[in-house]
Amino acid sequence: MIPFRPAKIYAVLVGACAFFLFSITKSPGQSTRPAISLTRVVAIEYPWFARLGVIQGTVEVVATISPDGHVARVRTLSGPKPLASAVERSLGKWIFAACDPRTTSYDVRLLFSFELTGACDAAEHCPSDFEVALPDRITISSKAIKAILN
Repeated sequence: MIPFRPAKIYAVLVGACAFFLFSITKSPGQSTRPAISLTRVVAIEYPWFARLGVIQGTVEVVATISPDGHVARVRTLSGPKPLASAVERSLGKWIFAACDPRTTSYDVRLLFSFELTGACDAAEHCPSDFEVALPDRITISSKAIKAILN
């Protein structure tokens, strides 16, 4: 795993995708591996059924990045299964800037925090907020869904 310097990026959702470029740079004194950049991030919507069940928590994953920048594999280390499934689906679509083709794949550890703040009725549209805070934390927040009982 590569240690990174912190930076903070906020993503604005356009449909289901957020497109932006930012660099993740190495700490001083690290190996000569080039800086890693993301060229495509697919934002995560807080799963509806997880909001209804008030499921929140942190999902820790390790993504294996291939030399061409695609996510080759995602391993979930911990976290609630319904949230981990959403992370795996989204992260599999992320694209990192291609590195030197002579390099091998490398692993990146990421923490996805799912937070529920407040509540909304099931009939309301309560969008998710998506924030990427480098080096390794992604926060997805929304409101819990209150069931409508007749």
